[in-house]
Amino acid sequence: MSALIVSDYDGTLKKDENIEELKKNLKILRSFLTDDINIMVSTGRLYKSIRSEADKFEIPFNYMSCANGNILFDENFQIIFKTNISSKIINDLQPYYSQILGIEPLDEYGIITPNNPTEYLIHLVEEQEVRKQIVKLLLSSPNVDYCTDGSNRYAIHIFTLSNKTKTIEIVRNKLNLSQSEIYTIGDGTNDKDMIKKYNGLIVGNLFDEDKNLSNFPKYETFYSCAEELQQTLKRGRRKWLTLYIILITKIYTFIVK
Repeated sequence: MSALIVSDYDGTLKKDENIEELKKNLKILRSFLTDDINIMVSTGRLYKSIRSEADKFEIPFNYMSCANGNILFDENFQIIFKTNISSKIINDLQPYYSQILGIEPLDEYGIITPNNPTEYLIHLVEEQEVRKQIVKLLLSSPNVDYCTDGSNRYAIHIFTLSNKTKTIEIVRNKLNLSQSEIYTIGDGTNDKDMIKKYNGLIVGNLFDEDKNLSNFPKYETFYSCAEELQQTLKRGRRKWLTLYIILITKIYTFIVK
């Protein structure tokens, strides 16, 4: 039985900087890796941030999706897919140029590039009101998303608005899987689309009030979610094996006759 397991990172695999829980979660996630089952980690983080986590904690994955579906890497962090950002947003920022210390066009690895950037990193003067104005502009801009640069809230990454299903579909087609063979696990608002579209599993209680997600299984922890998913996949394998045996038996009976 083939399958793709897609998990969010922050709030799902890694919660509240609980490293022991993270290690426990990664261990059970690693147990899914077989010839038939692929693992994809899908995060809102950018390359440098998730690469640091992957190296530090040895995150198991076949595919890594970053920036909410804008960038897709293979297991060696080689690029498979990326979305370039339009320069229009830079023109929209023109009224605020006097409050902007610098604008860096970056590629998928966070390296400055003169051509086809994946994101822009803008450095603002450290004034709360300026930051509020810039964030307001970004929120009102169609097709634009953003995040802060770690602990520096005056360094803002700007990239194309997307969602995690984009890169999941790329991997699904690459592996020739059906939609029913995709299992998605998440906890936040940027996980909603992938939870709704596939076999969605929810960690935590953020969506308790969301009627559109009321029928999806909910779990307190990633570990308890993964344990039940293991049983689901085992039942699927047994069912597939039973059907296979029945088919072989029928073929054998037909040949003998």
